[in-house]
Amino acid sequence: MPQILIKNICYAAVCGVFIVGCGNVRFSASPSTNSNGEGIAGMPNGSDSGTDPGLPGGNGTGIDPGVGVPTPTPTPAGAHTVNYNLVVPPASNKVDFLLVIDNSTSMAADQQKLAAQMKGFADKLATLNIDWQMCLTTTTFTTFANGAQYWGHSLLWKDYNPATGSKYVLRPMEAGANLNTIFVNTIAAIGVNETAGDERGIKSAYNHLLNGSPGNNIANSGGCYRKDSAIAVIVLSDEDERSIGGDQNRIKANKGESIAAPSFTYRPLEDQDLPQNLLSFAKGLFGQNLRFTFNSIVVDSLACENAQDSTPWVNSLGQTVTSASHMGLKYIEMSNLTAGGIGSICSASFQNNLNLFTEKLTNTLKNITLECAPSPLSSLVVKVADQAKTMGVDFNVSGAALSFVQPIAQGTKIDISYTCP
Repeated sequence: MPQILIKNICYAAVCGVFIVGCGNVRFSASPSTNSNGEGIAGMPNGSDSGTDPGLPGGNGTGIDPGVGVPTPTPTPAGAHTVNYNLVVPPASNKVDFLLVIDNSTSMAADQQKLAAQMKGFADKLATLNIDWQMCLTTTTFTTFANGAQYWGHSLLWKDYNPATGSKYVLRPMEAGANLNTIFVNTIAAIGVNETAGDERGIKSAYNHLLNGSPGNNIANSGGCYRKDSAIAVIVLSDEDERSIGGDQNRIKANKGESIAAPSFTYRPLEDQDLPQNLLSFAKGLFGQNLRFTFNSIVVDSLACENAQDSTPWVNSLGQTVTSASHMGLKYIEMSNLTAGGIGSICSASFQNNLNLFTEKLTNTLKNITLECAPSPLSSLVVKVADQAKTMGVDFNVSGAALSFVQPIAQGTKIDISYTCP
């Protein structure tokens, strides 16, 4: 008769879309190594130093393998039955947002569309009891009075006069009934800049994190990130990182783009433009347990790209023109890497995109790594909230990997029983 092994493991790992992600539950201990980066973000004159200050040590992958998941009691040799249960825990409700807005010349209408719907986004956060605050930057550099150029510099919120704290850090309690006016007027003040063609949302986020990391107050970003808070980046752009993601094959000569003069559309990606480096850097600054997500409202399809290419806008000379857009492939890669949301800039309303982001604010569980590949497979019994679930309909199994078709919400009890050979 198989030996019976009882395991009661409370799954306490928190992983992220905004607050969490649907990562694997792994039965292994995990390191918790912190590395603090120092240095001025953005590098004067818009160039990188060739090295990334503060990149984390350890394995350098940026992947957080099962953080917080306890190691189970070693199992005895020979056939045995595993009884496993957990309750998906609630997520922390602290989220620090960074809004990164493309301020290139073709973005005026999309900026206005976002501004009009940010109040609805904030209202949704309130219904979810999210303790949030927000800072703001653009996809291009800010030029200081001395001529130096920095990426990821925080911008002031317009018509925002908090009784306490910084004017660079928007907090709903301090904004009060003026919140919608603050969003609309601030984004309108950003406007568009005909010298802002080198869009670098990932680089800007990279440097903003460094500016605002604990103990660092460079470029007015101090206070943007609180201890033990999730960090969620939201980028709005109609192009890719450095316009074409470093891929010369994406240049549209028929839209006036070229490798060299006059447009200089192609610019090689640097360390701070790479999705994996942003994730690794964030965890190096704030700790490997950081709940970090990158959420994109971008050109998400060829159809959207074609529509954006043919959409007219008015330049500073009063001329009605069209220009090239590009799918935000690096931004989409960054969102997928962090289990963030992806919305289309071609949507008639960004409210659905923003709602997509808020739907992922609660903790969910998607995958569980079992102790073994169940044998026989028929021994596997899965219950969710005491209701038996059907393999191939409600969940799937491949070897020792079990995945639910629909993520299981926080507070839900899961019971699993199976036989190991």
